[in-house]
Amino acid sequence: RAPIIKDVNRASKGNLTIKDNVITDAPVGAIMADHWWGHDNVLITGNTIRKTILEPNGDFHAIFAPDFNRRPVQIIGNRITIKAASGVKPGLASCIVNGGHQGNLSGMVVKDNECDGGGVAVFVHSNSLGGHIGVQYQGNKLSNLTDSITGDSQGLASTGNILTNVTRDTANFKSKH
Repeated sequence: RAPIIKDVNRASKGNLTIKDNVITDAPVGAIMADHWWGHDNVLITGNTIRKTILEPNGDFHAIFAPDFNRRPVQIIGNRITIKAASGVKPGLASCIVNGGHQGNLSGMVVKDNECDGGGVAVFVHSNSLGGHIGVQYQGNKLSNLTDSITGDSQGLASTGNILTNVTRDTANFKSKH
């Protein structure tokens, strides 16, 4: 039930790899940081994240992808499953939160991830204009989601993503194969 929270206030260089963790029922998010500014390279790969939302209106974000100053962040090969307990209507639930603004995540790669949203979650949520500009979504498997991406989806690059039982595809992942 413990998340991985990266405190980047003291980091000034070096690579950061968050790899092969199993995180089950972390409270609000599983892998989070305020910014990735201090690292030369950030790779989030091979993690398994499972969440059952038990509280009505409870929010959950599996991976938080904030802005960076150096090499683009890579989110590759993670497996995320989100569901709600019987009779519970969650708040905002997402496999990835895009914390970018006006292209400052340009070059980020989100590749070969599996996201099963249990009919209550979205693949990626962004609450800022231009957060997806230049972000590459490649070969992700999306299933049982309420939407592919919510928020502003202008400028994203999408290839080879597979959608199964996704209610809405606001980002037009299907038309960009």
